[in-house]
Amino acid sequence: MIVIADDITGAAEIAGMASDGTKVIATDTRSLTQEEAVAETNRIVEKHKLTKDLQIFKKTDSALRGHIVAELSVLMQKLGYSKCLLLPQNPSKGRIIRGGKYYINNVLLHETSFRHDPEYPANRSDVTGMMHGCHYLSLDSQLKEGINIAEATCMNDIIVQLAKADEDTLLAGAADLFRTICNKNIETSNFRDFDIPKPLLIICGSTQSKSLATEPVLESLGAVEIPMKSDVFHGEVSIDSWIETLKNAYLSSQALIMTIGHEPVGGKDYAVRLREDMAIAAAELCNVLPPHTIIIEGGATAFAVLSALGWTQFDMEYEFAPGVVALRHEVTDKVASLVEETIVVLKPGSYPWGGIFQ
Repeated sequence: MIVIADDITGAAEIAGMASDGTKVIATDTRSLTQEEAVAETNRIVEKHKLTKDLQIFKKTDSALRGHIVAELSVLMQKLGYSKCLLLPQNPSKGRIIRGGKYYINNVLLHETSFRHDPEYPANRSDVTGMMHGCHYLSLDSQLKEGINIAEATCMNDIIVQLAKADEDTLLAGAADLFRTICNKNIETSNFRDFDIPKPLLIICGSTQSKSLATEPVLESLGAVEIPMKSDVFHGEVSIDSWIETLKNAYLSSQALIMTIGHEPVGGKDYAVRLREDMAIAAAELCNVLPPHTIIIEGGATAFAVLSALGWTQFDMEYEFAPGVVALRHEVTDKVASLVEETIVVLKPGSYPWGGIFQ
């Protein structure tokens, strides 16, 4: 099976539950313009010689962010699918579609914190209005040609909807759909505890990030939390002085938490600049002292940081909690590095940490 995910934390989440032999590709198209996302999707199909025979799954954001319809349309056209079954919701996390509307823990999507998303603010909750050109698939209706966004309020509903798909149907959606395809039960998943070795670098780049400074494990490690300086956050000065502050704290404590630390005040341009600044700072820190463990919150931030480090391929290690996944990156220049490998832990910005810091 080939999985195409529009951000790296989504790709890691799928890798955490996938069987051996599954290839997961992170495209970061959610951070691109729609035109760029379409071009990148085309490039991925051609580069990897994708066909329907390979069993393609398109991982989408569970809160409907990104260029979902445009990317699915490209895949359907290029691969020859006439139908697409889209189940973006995760009932296991309280994310459901009922009566054509999207809810999170029984609150309409546009009334949740996603209305403040800097790049894709949720300003409505009717799914066909959000996903222009899609058909709404209730539990008692059949798939139509085109993209069908499906009702589902529980895991059994996903099973019912999945049974409607045939070989001419592209499957797309979030983790609960993929877990159903793989026939894996979340209650019996083998989640692991986490031993956190130093040097440790934690990067919280999500607008929904919460302070980790008082987590007992991190306190015992002497971790220092440093938010972005206000003038750096607002783009009034360069990030050089903030990087020096981070370096000094990281070298002395060998356990650093770097955060944005401010409420979002801008749109896409603001978000892009902030994650690029976080990536530059993280790369500088890793060059000064290679971490044994690097933990990154937020998919766009994770992609920017790992790209800045030049790390593109990882081996799956284990899953700590749904969506919180550890990957292993082997250090190639072992002569110049203090570590032979780095464990990279990724978490979507809107997901809980699970028991990782307990």
